[in-house]
Amino acid sequence: MEKKELEIGNTIAIAGITLIPITEVSLNYWQGKSGISFFGVKQPVSIVVISSSEKKAFKVSGAEVSLDELRQEVPKIKELLDAI
Repeated sequence: MEKKELEIGNTIAIAGITLIPITEVSLNYWQGKSGISFFGVKQPVSIVVISSSEKKAFKVSGAEVSLDELRQEVPKIKELLDAI
């Protein structure tokens, strides 16, 4: 069985720019006759870049993503973006 979830990473502020990484955490597990096996992966999906004049989001591929689309994918990001 596989369980996937998008998570907000630790916010990083450097020289007036704030970076918010978004990662996908995937947990796979199998139960068989001889026991249980687990496997997990955490990988970057997108990043939000915030400066004093703009807020933008990008997929790992470099393609820009609208903040509204990102809010739908990761509802918890709305509160964080509103606070910054």
